[in-house]
Amino acid sequence: MQKPEPTREALLEKIRALEERLWEAEQTIEAIQSGEVDALVVQRPDGEQLYTLTGADHGYRILVESITEGALILSSDDSIYYCNRTLGGMLGLPLQKIIGTKLDSYVVSEARPQLMEHIKETRRRGATRGEVLMKRNDGTLLPINISLNSVSIEGFEGVCAVVTDLSDQKRIEVELKMHRTRLESLVDERTRDLVQTNAELQQQVVERKRVEMELRESEERLRASLGEKEVLLKEIHHRVKNNTQVISSLLALQAERSPDETVRTVLRDVTHRVRSMAMVHEKLYESADLAQVDFAQYARSLLGYLWSAHGNVAAGVRLTLDLEPVTLPVNSAVPCGLILNELVSNALKHAFSDCREGEVAVSLRSSAQGRVRLSVRDNGKGMPAGFDWRGARSLGLRLVQMLAGQLRAVVEVSSGGGTELGISFEGRNE
Repeated sequence: MQKPEPTREALLEKIRALEERLWEAEQTIEAIQSGEVDALVVQRPDGEQLYTLTGADHGYRILVESITEGALILSSDDSIYYCNRTLGGMLGLPLQKIIGTKLDSYVVSEARPQLMEHIKETRRRGATRGEVLMKRNDGTLLPINISLNSVSIEGFEGVCAVVTDLSDQKRIEVELKMHRTRLESLVDERTRDLVQTNAELQQQVVERKRVEMELRESEERLRASLGEKEVLLKEIHHRVKNNTQVISSLLALQAERSPDETVRTVLRDVTHRVRSMAMVHEKLYESADLAQVDFAQYARSLLGYLWSAHGNVAAGVRLTLDLEPVTLPVNSAVPCGLILNELVSNALKHAFSDCREGEVAVSLRSSAQGRVRLSVRDNGKGMPAGFDWRGARSLGLRLVQMLAGQLRAVVEVSSGGGTELGISFEGRNE
């Protein structure tokens, strides 16, 4: 008996059932490839059979799927037999579109020969590694390092590869290169600046040495000229001293030969004045400083001469000195020495004319402001009552007034228990 032909609806139903089974099979295969399925239940004539897909390699699958590097297995024809999700993320493709394709299709054309050579070398030697440039699905380039190892599992001969993304490393290398270039540029610039500065400094050193040499030569010339002038100035002081001593000697001889006592007195006074001027030049000639006179030392010498020159008149008069170290320029020392000569001479001649013993005190002091005060005091009979020393007609007091004017000095006179006459003036050289 012939079976009845299936109806059109029955055929369509079978087709739908087959399509559903095919879709389920495709989903199962995809799940198996992606590692999402751990076991399968298979309907057999003797009942359901459970096939576990985890087994001994389940832990390795989890490890491979969790690493940050891409992982893949190449079959003997260099097609991709397996890859993890990380590689899919690198290429920007789902796994089902990667599995079964050729690995060299994902590298730039220039790098394909190099990649194939790495794969061949791996099959020969067991392991290689190198850097290649891959191309993502969106067309962007991805620098990678690929480590290849040959594998053999139950007759399966393949190549296992680990792919490391070098984008960050390359970016850092580029940045480091840019920094290095910039630093090298800065170093070169600084080196040029230092070279230029060094050249300028060397030029300045050369110029300074030249200037120092010129200054040294000029200083030597000045010292030589100064030495000549010092010798000349010493010679001048020496000659002035000799000339004034000659004049003093002539006056002294003339005084001794004159029969007139008045003339002798006048000549002796002139001799003392000339001698006081001569002693200034004598001290300058003996001093290392040809412009300054140690006036305290000069005063001691002058007073010693006057006491000797006045002989018996000064024999009974005691000399008291209070002299501070004071140096005076020549233009102040000469008039000051003449004033000292006149004041002491007047004291010896007039203060003790009654032949009594007495004392003459000479004081020389200098203030911190540079003012110099010279005073001569005696304990003799003093000035006559109503005596105006400014209107005196004697040559000595007139000389004191004139010389004090040259020094711009202030003159102070007091009489009481004797006479004191002092002058104060600016000791600095103007």
